[in-house]
Amino acid sequence: MNKIKYLFSQFNLDDSSDLKNAVKQGIEFAIQKNPATLEAIVTHAQELGINVRFENFPKKLSGILIQRDGEKHIFLNKQYSKHHLIHTMRHELGHHFLNHTPPHEPLKELEANIFALFLFLSTNKNHENMEKELNQNPELRLYFFGLFAIVISIFIAGATWEIGDWLSSKLKGLKR
Repeated sequence: MNKIKYLFSQFNLDDSSDLKNAVKQGIEFAIQKNPATLEAIVTHAQELGINVRFENFPKKLSGILIQRDGEKHIFLNKQYSKHHLIHTMRHELGHHFLNHTPPHEPLKELEANIFALFLFLSTNKNHENMEKELNQNPELRLYFFGLFAIVISIFIAGATWEIGDWLSSKLKGLKR
């Protein structure tokens, strides 16, 4: 949990942040339900009042959350493996907990991906389970590598800004 608090601090997420609150809900979900299987995640989504359906879609769409007539629906592309759809469900639940509505612009997608990452890390508490899931789904490994690269970029940018602010404050004192 300390790593999660540190990550929150790096994103400057205060206690009212939608992303922080959604991730907290996701972690509670992971601890209570341990959604390690697609069936467990789908069951929990249904308990939340979300209808989940498996359909054939073009290959580039693995899933989508939509709201129609006051009801939420997650549609999953049944052409993908169960392991891929586990991540898709985590991502779509991120949209749900973040109260995102379509269209999902890049920031909303990043937030849902961060939610999915926290849910993945919370569910796979030991490295053996995590390694097994990543080995069973090479696409997920590549995806998380890209997401980690984004997160690291944000950390570096934040550190650069802090160093720049500190340096500016020091230079102001040197001006004559």
